[in-house]
Amino acid sequence: MRSFDAGQEPIHSGPGRGTILGAGRATGARLLGPRRHLGLFVDQERINRHLTHMFERMITGDADFHPHIDLTAGPGLLLQQLVTNLHRGLGGGGLLQESPLAVSALCDATVYLLLEAFPNRYSGELTLPAPAPAPRHVKWAIDFMHAHIAEPISLSEIATAAKVSIRTLQQGFRQFRSTTPIAYLHEIRMAAAHRDLLESGAKQAVADIALRWGFTHLGRFAAEYRKRFGHLPSQTLKR
Repeated sequence: MRSFDAGQEPIHSGPGRGTILGAGRATGARLLGPRRHLGLFVDQERINRHLTHMFERMITGDADFHPHIDLTAGPGLLLQQLVTNLHRGLGGGGLLQESPLAVSALCDATVYLLLEAFPNRYSGELTLPAPAPAPRHVKWAIDFMHAHIAEPISLSEIATAAKVSIRTLQQGFRQFRSTTPIAYLHEIRMAAAHRDLLESGAKQAVADIALRWGFTHLGRFAAEYRKRFGHLPSQTLKR
């Protein structure tokens, strides 16, 4: 058996039983008896990219998976088989080493299986009918935001790039993204700052990264960052 220290109650995994742990959730682990364990590490950013694609809106933060998995049947057994095949195929002399596209497809299948078959923060939303596709002007606006994400662009400039009036743009975002254009821009900039903080490795100052993505009020940036990601920007740099 393997025991993980995660909050008030330890989480156990054993034969036929798996465990999903979010980033930073486990503070320690213990092996009890002779055991072989197969571990899968999935980048949270990859999960969020899949969710962003599925929902057509920016997704950040932890998916909060339920920690316990039954590996003896159903989705749990399929997950174990996928991970086992990846492990064997990427091991010494494994054939998957020569097929990066196949590896990417298997990794994508694993993430989609996790999201659709195992309880998480988005499970309820994933069972709902897919929303109507966003109109072209909303997509054009989002493309323009991403292309000029680090620049001081205005709502008027976004509307011009989308070839609609400001009012039409705002209505489109409310209807198809449940937010406003400026709030959406703020969200993708916050996600970009989060990614930079993760990748910086303490080589850059929080202030420099915040300013790069348009956050000029550092105190407000830190407060919003903590609300969205659960910890301060300075704590992300230390990871």
